Amino acid sequence: SDALKKKFEKVGRVRRFELRVKWDGRSLGMGTCEFECADSAVKAIERLSNSEIDGRIIYVSAFGAAGRWAPSEKDITDAKARDAEKKAKEIEKEQDQKAGTKGEADAKGDGGKEKGDGGKAKGDGGKA
Repeated sequence: SDALKKKFEKVGRVRRFELRVKWDGRSLGMGTCEFECADSAVKAIERLSNSEIDGRIIYVSAFGAAGRWAPSEKDITDAKARDAEKKAKEIEKEQDQKAGTKGEADAKGDGGKEKGDGGKAKGDGGKA
């Protein structure tokens, strides 16, 4: 958006600004801003990351010389926290499912065992 580009231009001279969009013109939620000098890029990260524009929080991070994203310490810490939270939720879900399954089996009164003939097949004993 123009408002976002202006926000970056307040920090320093912008060489190139691009927002990524889908085929229908809707935002992908990411873009790049290349400044005339590295100092402006550092200022943009410090001043604009976690700021709000148009009701949305923006995150600003650096790209390496090869055009690859270079994560900050905060990015790494945040990613590890998200991963740990996701893993904890998965474990909790598994435990809930196991507890629910056990509760269902016990509710049957047979300890989860199916009633039947003990696994023996009924028939004519294989005789033709």
